[in-house]
Amino acid sequence: MSPRDAIKLVLAIALALAALGQAVAEDSETATESPAFMAFNLTGAHELSYAMPAGGYSWDSGYDGEMKYPQLINDLGLDATIGQIGVVSKWEIQSLEQHGEAINNLRYVENYIAWNPEKFRFSFGYQVFSWGVADGRNPTDNINPEDYTTLEGDKVHKIPVLAIGASWYPGEEWSLDSVYIPLPLDSLFPEDYIRSLRNEGINASLDEVEDKPENFVAGGKLNYRSPAMDFSVSYLYDFDRMYTPSVTDDFGVSLERKRVHRIGADMKTTLGRYGLWAEACYSLTGNSDPSSYAERLSSLDYTLGFDFSYGPGDDYYLNLQYTGTVYPGYDSSADTFSQSDPRYLEKELLYQLAGVDGGLTQGLTWNARWSFADGAIVPSFTGSYSLPFYYDSSSVKYYGSMLLKPQIDFMPIDSFHIVVGAILAYSWVNQGGQGVALDTSDLVGVYTPENNVFLSVTYMWSYDK
Repeated sequence: MSPRDAIKLVLAIALALAALGQAVAEDSETATESPAFMAFNLTGAHELSYAMPAGGYSWDSGYDGEMKYPQLINDLGLDATIGQIGVVSKWEIQSLEQHGEAINNLRYVENYIAWNPEKFRFSFGYQVFSWGVADGRNPTDNINPEDYTTLEGDKVHKIPVLAIGASWYPGEEWSLDSVYIPLPLDSLFPEDYIRSLRNEGINASLDEVEDKPENFVAGGKLNYRSPAMDFSVSYLYDFDRMYTPSVTDDFGVSLERKRVHRIGADMKTTLGRYGLWAEACYSLTGNSDPSSYAERLSSLDYTLGFDFSYGPGDDYYLNLQYTGTVYPGYDSSADTFSQSDPRYLEKELLYQLAGVDGGLTQGLTWNARWSFADGAIVPSFTGSYSLPFYYDSSSVKYYGSMLLKPQIDFMPIDSFHIVVGAILAYSWVNQGGQGVALDTSDLVGVYTPENNVFLSVTYMWSYDK
């Protein structure tokens, strides 16, 4: 479907719903019972962005890369309600110039139908789910695959999945959410693992998850909400987002996404002026023997955070989070396999592909925002820093990974934003005693060639009927 056809489709649906709404309104004037109701909302966002390469490195001086192409993004959305039926249709049209060629990409954001009988909600279609209470780094939010090819500070774009969702609201305090995904999708990464391994002389292939009934993803979440605290526990029968390598006798490598059980919990409350939250998820793989590299290690991810507003009129905002990942049984000793042993390659790739540098990773994220002139000028500074621990430092020393996004948002008129800022990613390592250097193979450092200073102009609108 072309971008023009997508616009026509959204507008046609909107016009049809408007006509239906008018008919319903006319009928309701003479109805003696509770009338049917209809409402719809059209939204749009139009963003022109230009990113100038930053960093001064020879491999960072061009516009190559998803994050540095000059582009125009148009988002169109429709949210309609007719009685107990809801329809959501959201599309994104991306126009960019790549190697002297104009490219237009059309992708759906969400497209689904929902039925909302009393105390229930059922949804069918391409959807985006949000689990967890933390800000940005949500250990329990694993339903949607994610697009890591572009990065906006601490944000990662979710990929909609074809799913059936169901929620039950037996009372004001309790609710139960469930989801079923028949065809799981892969996340998108900034680096082509297959190509990078082949460039190293490794015969690599991808063993994709087959479209079979047994390869579904499903889970549920029990929620408790009260004036004092929000709390939930969850379980997800999932596939690992990262790849597990399987090395053959001839040193060929097959990359496979394997099953993982995710058990999570989160809590959120307020204490005076402070908002407090905690969230954790234990990802249980099939590896019962830490010395085996046929499976990824199980892991515990957690986030603890707080936020508060301050300053004149509470116009300033600060958000801080402590994050971490623990890998029980991580082998922090020196390599015990010779390089001619297939297990050596298997171990190296297992940790490398998953971005596992140590048995424990700890980090800090922050989001600081200041509002001036009634919100017309809003500077902000977001970022994160993480550092691995409990690893063999005899051959390599890690100095952490940092992601920074300073920006200033000017709003001369309502819904019109001019933003100037930068996106900067770094990871530092000392390999073999050769001195501290940038590590572009790290999961954060891989974005270093994409470092940029950007200017974006955005206009947003909304129409309700």
